[in-house]
Amino acid sequence: MRKISLFDAQTVPIRSAQVAKRTLKPYDKDQIRDVSAGAATFYIWALGMVEEVESYGGAEQADQMRLKK
Repeated sequence: MRKISLFDAQTVPIRSAQVAKRTLKPYDKDQIRDVSAGAATFYIWALGMVEEVESYGGAEQADQMRLKK
């Protein structure tokens, strides 16, 4: 939960957001909620973060140190 609260969408490269969007695309909120309300909450949050990254074009480059954690 702490990592979610510290998440900064402005550090996400647009390519990563596009991969996330493709991963989430086959599913919808109701389908996920049938399995888990918590997972549905995370799904909605993830879609929101993808939209936020897309709205400003994403980070210019990946932070390699951040990816190693």
